[in-house]
Amino acid sequence: MTPGSDLEEPWYSALIDAGFVDTRTGKPSQRQLAESIGVHPSTVSRAIRGSNAGSAAVDLVYALAGALHKTPTVVASWVGRSWSEGVAAYEPPAGTEVLSHHQREALNTVVRAMIAEAGDRRTRRALGSRAVVEIADKTGLSRGEVADILEAAEAPDV
Repeated sequence: MTPGSDLEEPWYSALIDAGFVDTRTGKPSQRQLAESIGVHPSTVSRAIRGSNAGSAAVDLVYALAGALHKTPTVVASWVGRSWSEGVAAYEPPAGTEVLSHHQREALNTVVRAMIAEAGDRRTRRALGSRAVVEIADKTGLSRGEVADILEAAEAPDV
């Protein structure tokens, strides 16, 4: 444990390095980390303390990794999860056979944009307006609607 904290390494340093610090105490803030990824503080606490050992949700690992500027492989090892368990290949939901060619292409464009974003580990801002504009043009949605859809799709399911 780090002196003056009940938080062990590597979490202590990772939270400090990523800026999740309680301004009153100067100590790492699990609450700030939880708020930044949209989960309850107890979810983060359980992952950090190993209460979820081996069963932390894949999306939680991705969210923690992004917030802490680490790779999912590193964070997965911290929570006791083997990263070979990662995410299975995407399968479209049942019923997509009723979609038109244009609708399918629009969905493919959204999926490709998400793949590029995830692969480059870029933030929503870094996704760039070009991609949002392209998706908006192909789907007929507004740029704001596209950005909202992408943000919702990136949010962890925890």
